[in-house]
Order: sequence, then structure tokens, then C-alpha cells
Amino acid sequence: MQSHPTEITLTDSVIDLEQRTVIRKDDSVSPLSTLEHRLLLALIEAEGKPLAKRTILEDVWGYKPGLQSTALKNGVLRLRKKIESDPKRPDHLLTVRGVGYRLHLGVEVGDTKEEDWEAGSPVGVNPSQLEHAVEEDARRSSRLMCQMSILAFISFLFVDPFMGVDSLWTMVAVRVLFVLGGLGIYLLTYARKTLKTYLLASHLICVWTGMGVTILSYLTGGVSSLYWTMIMLIFFIATLVHPDRKSRVTLSYGSILVFFVCWMALFDRVGEPRDWAIATGGICLSACLSIMAIGFRRKQKVT
Repeated sequence: MQSHPTEITLTDSVIDLEQRTVIRKDDSVSPLSTLEHRLLLALIEAEGKPLAKRTILEDVWGYKPGLQSTALKNGVLRLRKKIESDPKRPDHLLTVRGVGYRLHLGVEVGDTKEEDWEAGSPVGVNPSQLEHAVEEDARRSSRLMCQMSILAFISFLFVDPFMGVDSLWTMVAVRVLFVLGGLGIYLLTYARKTLKTYLLASHLICVWTGMGVTILSYLTGGVSSLYWTMIMLIFFIATLVHPDRKSRVTLSYGSILVFFVCWMALFDRVGEPRDWAIATGGICLSACLSIMAIGFRRKQKVT
């Protein structure tokens, strides 16, 4: 059993491990619960390395392997309120993205509570298992996006007769083309089973679907029809499942927006200024909101 220090001095507090108390600079004293005390000891034993969430739940909370719970997240939040000067921007009890938590005992103030770990293997985490988990998530997400795109192009075939288009068969031909393209991207995820392929497929299907909706909007009257609102729906749905980081998703959404603007302008489907402003403004706003939601979703996933 590794020996522990009896007292730890942090930026804004002193932790007395023997008395199980936290003494703040204003001399206020907060008692540590049994679980908070055990969590601190586990993090101290890790000597600055991250502890995997599942390891903490099993060793500190005594949960069975594989059991999911919010107990750890809530416990960390309570402990941060006792030991950190700003629990929302902690300096010591840090989240390690995609892994778990680590305890930084120095007095240097960190820039963020979320960090990527590159100093060796985290405690309780097999690096190959972590890579496999990330790859598996990207695989499921990319294939789900392809399936939703294909289903959307097929299902709306039944709506086309009511859209008042000049050539119904042109609409059908466009849908078939984009269904086949979506199927090709879907099969790509089986041809090369790598993380890069899954992420690439996610971006391709997102942009491909946006291009298809743009062309269908053009065929149904351009911005004067409401078909362009489907692009907003693409952004919102993709936000829920897209596996890649916010900066790259922004490029995909931006590509769809540029294609929409260029296509409508090239084929003179901008319509009335009011309709054009509503369409482009709505698409831009939905893209911005969706990108913000992706950042929030990723943040929630790791805290």
C-alpha cells in the first residue's frame, strides 16, 4: 500500500487527509465525505496520471465492471466545489478528454479543465482499447449518417408528386443518383475499416446530402419554395451523431452553404430579395447553432 501525504496544499485550499477536511483561504472548513476522501487517495496514488472513469467507479465506488453511472461526474463536481477556487475552471482536479480524471498538485493555474493526455498510458486504460472505442464510435456514427441520408432521399419520393414540379422523372432521377452516391459512401466504411475512413465518410455523406437537397430545392422553385429548409434539418441531425471535431464539421457545413449559394445564383433561382435573405439567413443561423451544439455535446461527453 502506497503511503500518502497527510496534507496537500493547493492554490486556494489545504486538504487535511487525516482529518478529512478542506480548509479554504478564508478559513472556512468543509468536511470530505468517505467517497471524496477515497477518490482523492486514488488520484494521489496515480501520481499525476489520469485514472480511467471505469477504474474509479470500480475501485472507489465499488461498482461492477461495465456498469454506467453519473455518480462519478456528480462526485467530481462536489469535490471541485470544495477544493477549487473556480469549480468551472479547475486548476487541480482535471478532466482528461476521452479518459477520465487526474489530480494536478502543483500551484500552476491550468488554462482549461479538459486536456489531451500524452505523457504515457493512463492508469486503468489500455491505449489500444481506447483507440478501438473511438474508432467504433466513428464507425457507428458514419454508417448511421449514411443510412439516414439514403432513407431520406427514398422516403421523400412520395412527396414529389405534390410539389408541383415540371418533370417528376427529373426529381426521381436526382433522388436515385444521390441514393446511389450515399450507398457508395456507406460501402466505403466496409472497404477500409479505419478511423480516418469513418471520419471521411461522415463528412462526405454530410456534404453529399446537402448537395442533393440543394438541387432538389432548385427543381422545386429555388428559395421561393420551402425545400431549402431541409438543409437546416441536415445540420441539426448531423449535429446529433457526427463523430468528428467541431472545426472539421464547420468545413462541411460551410461547403454546403457555399454550394447552395453558388448553385442558386448560377441558375438564377435566388428569387425575391426577401426570400433569398430568409433562405441564406436561415441556413447560416442553423449552421452556427449546430456547430455550437457540437462543441457543447463534446464537452458534455468528457466532463
